[in-house]
Amino acid sequence: MIPDILASRYASSEISEIWSPEGKVHLEREFWIVVMKAQQKLGVDIPESAIKSYEKVKSQIDLESISKRERKLRHDVKSRIEEFCDLAGHQHIHKGLTSRDLTDNVEQLQIFRSLKIIRLKAVAVLHQMASWEREYQCSEKRYCLHLAGLITSLKIIPCVVFRVHWELGLINWSL
Repeated sequence: MIPDILASRYASSEISEIWSPEGKVHLEREFWIVVMKAQQKLGVDIPESAIKSYEKVKSQIDLESISKRERKLRHDVKSRIEEFCDLAGHQHIHKGLTSRDLTDNVEQLQIFRSLKIIRLKAVAVLHQMASWEREYQCSEKRYCLHLAGLITSLKIIPCVVFRVHWELGLINWSL
């Protein structure tokens, strides 16, 4: 496998973990377990013992074994299905799903979990900027303008978070 150079340089360890091959397989397994539980509630014949078996082995991720299966099967999702089913000793995952159902939902989960981390980091940045603003009280116009320009240049800061901080009085740029 070719390492992701950009991720190793610029992504946090939390985000890298979400998007790593192991992270993807783990999310797929979590997704399958949630789907099985929902299907069971809707009347699909999935024994509780099977779900517990899948939960017990969901963290046992062997990328080399999955890769060997994929070379033989020539299907990435099928190889991960077989690996998980063999570990759990049951054949109940992926009932009624297509490969796209799995991959699309997992990618959405990866994006959602990444955005939660980015949101926390953005709030931390805003908090620090607000503390600088309070500390220096924008006694000189150039500091306020520089701080405002810095915030404007940080495009990852959601407007909602910015507005909440503004309303709470954490940011005040009265010139």
